[in-house]
Amino acid sequence: MTFLDRIQADLKKVMQDRQHEFVVEVLRRRMNDMTLGDLRRLLSSPLGQNLDSVRLANLLPAAPPAPAPTAKPAAPSRRAKAKPSAKKRRSVRKPKATADSVQAVLVASKVPLSSSEIGAKLNIHRTTVLQALRQLRGRIATHGSSKFTRYSVKPDTSKTSARPAPTTTRAKNPPPANRDDFDARVLRALPATGQTTSSAIQAVVGDTADHVREALRRLVAAGKVIHTGLRNKSRYELRPTTP
Repeated sequence: MTFLDRIQADLKKVMQDRQHEFVVEVLRRRMNDMTLGDLRRLLSSPLGQNLDSVRLANLLPAAPPAPAPTAKPAAPSRRAKAKPSAKKRRSVRKPKATADSVQAVLVASKVPLSSSEIGAKLNIHRTTVLQALRQLRGRIATHGSSKFTRYSVKPDTSKTSARPAPTTTRAKNPPPANRDDFDARVLRALPATGQTTSSAIQAVVGDTADHVREALRRLVAAGKVIHTGLRNKSRYELRPTTP
């Protein structure tokens, strides 16, 4: 083997080692969205050569160091301890957001619904639905009794009847001719992962902000979209599909 052949062989080995390091680094970055099928295809490809000795633990991010132990504070009295815990429970719950979602389901439904049917559409427990219905007292109508109780929105309090009479400005923006097609366009405008705002969806779909928000309310009622937050903090995301 000549000197030039040895140089070329050394360069080839160095490039193979560097390629191994680059593949491992890319795998570390892609661990959050990589599936076992992706890993199988990678190992069967030329890029997967010389990866048999790599441990999966080396691809996962390192766990943060445990916090240093601190001195345990003195235990507060029962009265002082109960008060902040009650505040904490109230801050974690978001009854207003749940009540709005329940009302949106009732507005979108053409027939009265039971608390179990509402919970199935929103993927929440029946007890949570009943709490939201109590908050909507005065704005909803109750039909039947006991286990046959059904709920609907009163006609005079629904958002549709509360809208002002259309003006000349409204006439320039009539509702979409095909509501189902418009809802499908809004659904496609949502990102595959993460949350977004109605303004961002409007920028993709076009039309007016009111029409986009109405389509989002229908999609929330249909169980296809998850709505969190209120007013300018409202966010929307696709509901994960069950495999």
